[in-house]
Amino acid sequence: GGGRSAASAAAAWWGAVTGKAQSLVTSLKLDDLASSLAASAATASTELEAEHQRLRAERAAAASRTRQSLILPWETRDEDRSILCQDAMERVMRMSLSEDTFTEPPPGVEAPFDFDAYVPVIMRLLELDPNLARMHAKLAPKMDSESTFWRNYFLRTRLVRRDVGIPLLDDVDPAQGAAVVFAANAPPPAPA
Repeated sequence: GGGRSAASAAAAWWGAVTGKAQSLVTSLKLDDLASSLAASAATASTELEAEHQRLRAERAAAASRTRQSLILPWETRDEDRSILCQDAMERVMRMSLSEDTFTEPPPGVEAPFDFDAYVPVIMRLLELDPNLARMHAKLAPKMDSESTFWRNYFLRTRLVRRDVGIPLLDDVDPAQGAAVVFAANAPPPAPA
C-alpha cells in the first residue's frame, strides 16, 4: 500500500507540475499574442492615419477644383478687380466666334485640365453664350474628344484673365471668403 500512495503522490505532483508548466506556456503564448496584436494594431493605426490623410488631401483637391470650376472665366473673388470682369466677359464671348479657339491649343500655354470638374461651369457657359453653344454643336462631334474642345477653350480663357489683370483661378485664395464678383451683364450662377 505505501508504494502505491507514494506513486500516487508522485503522479499527483507530476500532474501539478505539468499543469503549471502548461499554464506557463499558455501564459507565454498569450503574452506573445498580446504583443503581436499590439504591434499589428499600431501598424494598422499608422496605415489608417496615412489613408485618412490621403483621403483628406484628395477631398481638398476635389473641393478646390470644384470651387475653381464654378467660377465663370470672367468672374473673380477679388472685389478690387471686379471692374475688369466686364472686359473679360466681352473678350471671352468674342472667343466663341473663332473655330481656332476650340481646335488649336494656344501656343505656349500648358495647364492641367480636369474635364469632369468643369462640367458645371460648361453647362452655365452653354446657357449664357449662344455662340459657344453653336461652336460646340458644330465642332465637338468632329474632334478627338469633348475634353480637347473644352481644354483649348479654358486655356484661352486663362490668357484672357491674365491679359485683363484677373488672377488665374489657380492663384485665387479660397480662404479669403469673398463672394464671387460677376460681370455686370452676367447673371449670377444658379444655386447649387
